[in-house]
Amino acid sequence: NNDKESYKKYLKCKDKGIQLIMIYDYEWKMYKEKIKSYLMSQLKIFSSVIDQKDTIIKGVEVDECKKFLDSNFLFNTKIEKIRLGLYHNGDLIEIEEFRKYGQDKYEIICECNYKNIVVRGGTYKLLSYFIDTYKPKQIKYKSNNRLFSGKSCTKHGFKYIKDVCHS
Repeated sequence: NNDKESYKKYLKCKDKGIQLIMIYDYEWKMYKEKIKSYLMSQLKIFSSVIDQKDTIIKGVEVDECKKFLDSNFLFNTKIEKIRLGLYHNGDLIEIEEFRKYGQDKYEIICECNYKNIVVRGGTYKLLSYFIDTYKPKQIKYKSNNRLFSGKSCTKHGFKYIKDVCHS
């Protein structure tokens, strides 16, 4: 199985402190600009860096969320009921989506920045707002180890549980 072989490569690299980024050929063909933006962000190269203090938090309407994710997010995703956005000068520049899956339990489904832009402290600002507003007892966050290191999870206080084979 190709996924199992890729997962073994991922684990070998992880053991050596190397972040392996795996992009499928169909993804490159279909999402070349999104992937270029993602790779630039991994190299810490941005066209714009905005401080979270220069943003405001608002709920994001369904149509705006869909348009934003279609243009900027690497994966197809269902639009969730809880959509929080950071706005700068009236423009949506970062979004987080949450799904409730039990009594006061939530999962972060999507985190996405506008292409080639980073909001310094943006994820923390959105997460803090979510916690203050919804008072969750538990928040689950899954990181796709095919593309991401998962470091942002622990940086924001999430507990690492395990690696799983992606598909």
